[in-house]
Amino acid sequence: MARRQRADLIDREAESAAEEAPPVVEEPVAVALEPAPAPAPAPGSEGARQPPAISGQASVLDMQRSAGNQATCRAIDALTVEEEETDDPQHIDQAIQRDPDGGAAPADAGAVAGAAPLAVPVNLKQIVTDWTPGPNKYGFQLKFHCASSSGSVADLQAQAPALTWREEVTYSRNDFAHRITPSNPTILPPGGVSFAAAKTTVIGPNELEFDGVTDTHWMPTSAVRQADFLPPATRSLPAVMQSEQKYQFSTDGATWTDFAGPFTLRREFAREIGPPLPGQEMYCSFTTEKVGIHTVKETYKP
Repeated sequence: MARRQRADLIDREAESAAEEAPPVVEEPVAVALEPAPAPAPAPGSEGARQPPAISGQASVLDMQRSAGNQATCRAIDALTVEEEETDDPQHIDQAIQRDPDGGAAPADAGAVAGAAPLAVPVNLKQIVTDWTPGPNKYGFQLKFHCASSSGSVADLQAQAPALTWREEVTYSRNDFAHRITPSNPTILPPGGVSFAAAKTTVIGPNELEFDGVTDTHWMPTSAVRQADFLPPATRSLPAVMQSEQKYQFSTDGATWTDFAGPFTLRREFAREIGPPLPGQEMYCSFTTEKVGIHTVKETYKP
């Protein structure tokens, strides 16, 4: 009996303790999660990885500029780069090309040297610029436009840097040889002038302008001296320098094909009717004529 009472007492104490104890609350367990990988950007989106830019080779003209500056020192009918001043008395017909951005035009990966051209230059236009010769020169300056045989000048630009053009000059007469003697023939610039889009401007669907390219037909006054044609000198007037200019294209820098010309360039120092002007022994003039293109007649500059 006493044992049963003691067991009942223990059970009642346990029940009382259970009722008084606070409820058990489970604490949340922190779980470290791996960050989900970011989705790959869609092709063409800003975040997409871009392929590295491909830099093209320099144009033939730019690669040969340094050599050309030395090799052209004796040329007077010449395509040369613009960095050369038109004060060298051997450069009296200077067609020059200025690089507008100081760098070479990118190469066209599709252009293959020596491949048959898809289109060729035609209808070369020679346009007079506003250049003036000043007191120590005679002459004038031209710039160039051309068309494409395909009807679209984009077909010419697409062939850069393989497709280039140049000027070839041959001299048939030089009455000023005692003072100035150009190379004969004169062929410049080395490698030719570029058709690259970076060096040309599309004037129309089938008209292309060569940026910074000019042909300066000039003669230094130091090569034209009146005293050379006065007695007792045996030289007679009119004194003439005459040349033929052809424009040629190439797709490999080795084989050149005429696409314009020949144009006759005639320089003439002649006596005029009338009394001499101050500083002159006789009244004379100097004429620069590119037949069919442009003519300038100037009074003799002592």
